[in-house]
This record gives sequence, structure tokens and C-alpha cells, in this order.
Amino acid sequence: MIIREAKESDNLKMLEIQRNAAQVGEIEITLLKSDFKSKSNFFSDGFFLVAEDEKTSDIIGFMGVGIGDFTVKGKKYKGAYFYDLRTNPKYRRRVARWLKTIIEEAANRLRKMGIDFYYASVKTDNRPSIKILKHFDLDPIYNYNTYSIPVFNKIKPKGVKIEHDFDISELEDFYSEKNTEIDFIPVDLKDNFLKILKEENRLVKFHYKSATAYAWDTTDIADIGITQISKRLKILQKILFYSSKIVPYINAPILNKKMKTFHIMKFDYNDEKDFKRLLKTVSSYCYKNKYYLISIFVPENQHFKDKLLGKLKFKVDFTLTANNVTDVDFSDLKKLIWLPRL
Repeated sequence: MIIREAKESDNLKMLEIQRNAAQVGEIEITLLKSDFKSKSNFFSDGFFLVAEDEKTSDIIGFMGVGIGDFTVKGKKYKGAYFYDLRTNPKYRRRVARWLKTIIEEAANRLRKMGIDFYYASVKTDNRPSIKILKHFDLDPIYNYNTYSIPVFNKIKPKGVKIEHDFDISELEDFYSEKNTEIDFIPVDLKDNFLKILKEENRLVKFHYKSATAYAWDTTDIADIGITQISKRLKILQKILFYSSKIVPYINAPILNKKMKTFHIMKFDYNDEKDFKRLLKTVSSYCYKNKYYLISIFVPENQHFKDKLLGKLKFKVDFTLTANNVTDVDFSDLKKLIWLPRL
């Protein structure tokens, strides 16, 4: 077995493995994109490792590592994010061996880079992946309540402002060392994540009275495919699908098909009615631009009434896990947010 850096020539093989390696659970999700390193560009530093069968030159598995700066309880730390950890279905019975080897290589590199902690995100019902993360000694530190909303062609309320070309300094300041109110906040997004989204015209701002939402277009970076769902959700999916055939007012989620998703990365409001009207505009915008799902990520300790999202929402929970390399204190984290590069 050979552990090496991923190359451009690996792209098609890696994307095929990713398409066939769904995250299991009540909803089985696979990530669909056009370039394996698209997420890597969102980090200030990092690397992408491949485990290769030295006899056949097959890719056994791979993983990305993105490095960025964070503030935790008023102190700045360097964290490493493990992502896109995938195993070629042909080598599922050899997972333990290739994982052990790639973990050792990643750990050696991170020690030399002075990493304070490393972390990963996983669906809470994805038991195989949770088991794999135990090999990295990663322990849960908090959960995300992740809501997905079907896209309807709703009537846009008057007075809602939609902006594509806007000053992103408010977002840059929010994700910076200036923000001392939030734990585990990434402070380097100005130089990579936000910069790229701005340059590629992926950011959209919605504003209505007391409500504001910042969202981004994930096309070709984080499109998803749903390969399998529980009986309960399959009934909902079929109702939405057949309804869309009778009256074309919904972009119904379809199994085993690439779906554009629209991520609301940051939102706030004072009046619930304002937020509900704002969401109608987001849904109308997504319908016209052929998105299939709107996603909102809410940390478990953030007060939020999910009834504001309507009756047809469904929830997929994620757990953020971390391993402390130095003296980072992850206990009693407060005022958490969704980390945009997950």
C-alpha cells in the first residue's frame, strides 16, 4: 500500500468513489462535485492523501485535511479538519488497514505543522463513520440540527431585498477575531472561503425588516444525491414528487439524482413574522434557479423554533467531533454556529 498526495489525474476515480460511498443512516447522502479539491481551496493550508494499491494502482481510499485558525474561549488555535474520508467499495473489508496507515501519515504531518486540535463532522446516525472516527480518537463536542426544506414557488412578499453584489465586510467581521461572543469560530474565512464565494458570485443576501439571511450557491462544490431514505421520509418524497407533476409549483427532491442545494449560512431576526416572509422569498428564488433543497444549520444550544420552517421540513443531525492535541478546552462551549466549510 502506498500513501501519497492526491493528483489531478486521480480526479475522475476519486469522484466515482465519492458517488458510490454514501453516508448511511435514515437518509443516505452522497456528495457530488466536479473537482475533488474544491473544498481544499476553502482553507489556508492542508493536504489531500490517497491510499493506493501498489499492485493494481487502484485507489483504496482517501481523505482531505484542511487547516485554519479558530478562537476557543478567547484564545486562538490552529485546527485541522478531516473531510471527504471515503473508501473504495471494492476494499470495504480492508478498511482497518488502510485507515491505520493514512492516519499515521496524517498525524506525522500535523505534528510538524504545530496543530492544536483536529476535528470532523459526521451524521449522528452514521454508525460506520462514527466507528471510523474513533480510530482518530475524536470525541463529540456538540451537535448541529440540520434542517432541509423543499423548494416551493411561493409568492414573494413586497419589500424583501435580494442582493448578489453587496459589501461582505459584515460577514468578514463576524468570522474574525473581533467576535469574542462565539466559541469555536473560524477566523480566517476572509482570506479563503468568503473570498472565493465572492469572486465566483455564489453569495446571496436576503433582507426584510428585522430579518437577514446570508446564503451561498453550492453548485459543483457540495451538490448532493439521496440514494436511500427511511419509509417515513419516502412517503413524504413521493407526495412531493407526484404533486409536482400535477401542479408545477415545487422542485421535488428526487432519489439518485444530482440536486443543487442552497445553504443558509447565517441568519438573524427579531420578529418571527419577518423571518417567515424572508423564507418565502428564499424559496421563490430557489425555485426559479432550480435548487431542490434549502438547508439551515442550527447548533443544539441555539434557541430556534423549527415550526418557522413549515410542516414539510426534515431534519438530519450532525455531530462535530474533535481531538485535543495541546491544551484546547472544549468543555461547555457556548453560542456556537455552523462552520461554513463543513
